[in-house]
Amino acid sequence: MFAEAGLGPVHDWHTSSPDRNVANAAVQLAADFVARTNIDALDVKAINTAERTIGVSPEGSIIPRLRKRVRVPLVLELNPPMTNQDLQRSIRAGIVKIHVGSTLEMTFRGALRRSLRSDRIVDPRFYVASVRTASTERASAVLEAISCCDPPHSSA
Repeated sequence: MFAEAGLGPVHDWHTSSPDRNVANAAVQLAADFVARTNIDALDVKAINTAERTIGVSPEGSIIPRLRKRVRVPLVLELNPPMTNQDLQRSIRAGIVKIHVGSTLEMTFRGALRRSLRSDRIVDPRFYVASVRTASTERASAVLEAISCCDPPHSSA
């Protein structure tokens, strides 16, 4: 069985690293987590060391450091407010798997809500068409952002 897991918020990053460097602590905790759990992939959820949480704002410098310390694929969940540039930076830094379901679901839900606000639209074909268009545009934008990046080359 393939097991993918990630770290949740860590409340006292500074005590986890002898040099009190938050980024070093995050990398060390992640490496220890991977070693202890024997997981197959690490969902980094874009570790944000400035806030001492695992959040949605990627800190590009930590991904290559994680890549060097853990020997499992790094995974990222694509959520707002991540931009295409954030996504591309993350891929170039070493992310090899991206979950896009959440961002597509949010796009779908938002488009459906906007369509249903109009009292004039009663035929579901019309409001579903705008939802389909919004979802297609978002999926296309994500695929375009992902496809422009060359994955990092392993020096194995």
